[in-house]
Amino acid sequence: SDGDLLFYRMLHAKTSWLLDGCSVEEPAEETFDEWMASMRFETARDRVKGSGLTPLNFAIMTGRADLVEALLDGGASLTSKIKQGIPAHALAKGATALSIAVQCARDGSVIELLLRRGADSRQGIDFAGTTPVNVCSITGNTESVRAFLQHDPTLGWEMIGYMPPIAWAFCFGQSHLFAVLRDE
Repeated sequence: SDGDLLFYRMLHAKTSWLLDGCSVEEPAEETFDEWMASMRFETARDRVKGSGLTPLNFAIMTGRADLVEALLDGGASLTSKIKQGIPAHALAKGATALSIAVQCARDGSVIELLLRRGADSRQGIDFAGTTPVNVCSITGNTESVRAFLQHDPTLGWEMIGYMPPIAWAFCFGQSHLFAVLRDE
């Protein structure tokens, strides 16, 4: 109502997150065309003025691999980066599609798709060299870590940043993920 299209898109993309655990019924999933219309995007290459955010970034935030795949098929770029940080939404300047996915992934489907389509699993996402698999290890996202390891098994044991993923899981109390990595 106040014309803040960026905030509207953030809320719309994160609807399932916002309603998670509430006793309200989630709205039915939109088709790709319905989603593009409700997000007020014309093409897969649209950008939010000034921020560098694209439809792909918002589709990743929804956690819906079908939307992500349709946008990639429509010409969305995997290599574009956010031009302006948006701290209120935990988006750093320079964030890539994969770095957004590791923040928003509930399962490994979007990450698996991005890796299959050419996202760089080893690209650092911050000044310390933290990689996407490290973030998944810190947050205990087992399915996403598995997607990374299926893509490149060496990611599980290499020193990435300054610790391997199993150490990140241990240090951040992610005992389930630690046990999975230990056993695998």
